[in-house]
Amino acid sequence: MDQQGKNNPSNVSNMKKTFGAIALFILVLSISIFIIQLISIATDALRNKLGVPTQYNKEDQSSTTLENTQAILDIKKSLSPYEYKEKLLKSNIILNFQNTSVNNKPSKVFEKQLSIKGKFKSGFLYIKASANGSALTKDDGIYVKLGGMISKNYVELGGHIIKNKTLETPQSKQFTELLFDLTNVNYKDSYNDPDIKVISGNWLDLLNSGNTRLVTSFSSTEMKGNIEELSLYYECDNSDCSIN
Repeated sequence: MDQQGKNNPSNVSNMKKTFGAIALFILVLSISIFIIQLISIATDALRNKLGVPTQYNKEDQSSTTLENTQAILDIKKSLSPYEYKEKLLKSNIILNFQNTSVNNKPSKVFEKQLSIKGKFKSGFLYIKASANGSALTKDDGIYVKLGGMISKNYVELGGHIIKNKTLETPQSKQFTELLFDLTNVNYKDSYNDPDIKVISGNWLDLLNSGNTRLVTSFSSTEMKGNIEELSLYYECDNSDCSIN
């Protein structure tokens, strides 16, 4: 272009319009980016307030989940089974059932049909019992059995509980407390069998294998036996669960 063309008022005007349009485009683009950033910040703030996870904090969530899992494991390690059971769900099966047993024949037998929902990860069988208002003697015992159908076969696990196989529990002169992991309920078939003849019953598997289960129990004592409490403590396995 010659000098005359450069100085042409029409060309100068067109160049100004072009530069103006470019400047306006850049301004609009900058404003749009700024608005999008504001919307993103506001959305994230709302998500955090409502507890809705954002995409960019998945790693944080994973880290938090691992930390929570580790915290639970640490709690289990720091607490005894007797203490830890209080962190679990609980179903009271027996409260103050009284009977005597003469020649190993109970005057009354407790029976209750349990309704089972969901699957269980772990748990405990807890028994609190007394005889004539005092702790059980070496000759006193508790009979408890869990039964139910598995693959068209009726299965029973339990019998005369072996008291000295209990997990650690507090000692009292007024009553005896017994605690067993549901995967290892120790018992013997006959009251007259020696305590070294141990049978281990996995009640957890039995509870996880059906919708109904039958609990049978009584005191093995010639005195006034009282099962003050028989309860199941349990933890659900990634789903809602209950024992009623």
